[in-house]
Amino acid sequence: MKNATQLLSVLSLTALLAACGDDTGGGGGAGGGGTGGHGEGGHQEEDLDAEACEHYGEGPFADHTATDDAATAPDVSAEHTSHTIALVDFAGSNGGYVAFQAAEAGEYVFLFDADVPLSIQSSAGSDVAIEESCDPAACSATCDLVLGKHLVDLEVGTYYLELGPTALTEVRLVHEAAGAHDEEE
Repeated sequence: MKNATQLLSVLSLTALLAACGDDTGGGGGAGGGGTGGHGEGGHQEEDLDAEACEHYGEGPFADHTATDDAATAPDVSAEHTSHTIALVDFAGSNGGYVAFQAAEAGEYVFLFDADVPLSIQSSAGSDVAIEESCDPAACSATCDLVLGKHLVDLEVGTYYLELGPTALTEVRLVHEAAGAHDEEE
């Protein structure tokens, strides 16, 4: 029975990885309406999508519950982590706030496993412009699990991500510094 359980686990992981694609960049280029134009020919975008897909399936994992008040929002700053965020009653539907600490100034990509409305505020309360967002129908050529992707330029500091309103009860988030994969190559 133990071998059957292990085989089932291996088959499930294989199916998940097949859905995510590979990290060779053969997933059809930077098309898909996402954050193309960053990196060389969309290679960085594919790397970010593949990494998000890997974290969705393999972790590490962190669970959070959003709050209806930014001042008490849980911190989702841990890098290379799949953050599962339980959404709360918010604006007549579901949503809430989570906090993100930008350790360095630069572009960040927030990748979600669902098409959830997102707005971002600084700790001073000003709105932060989202530079690019993808079309959920074609968000990632590399990973079918990436259904929301947003590129934003941040200074060092604390930011509040407002999720929703949505009918969803939870969403998974992976974030990356947009230039991190360029430096690794």
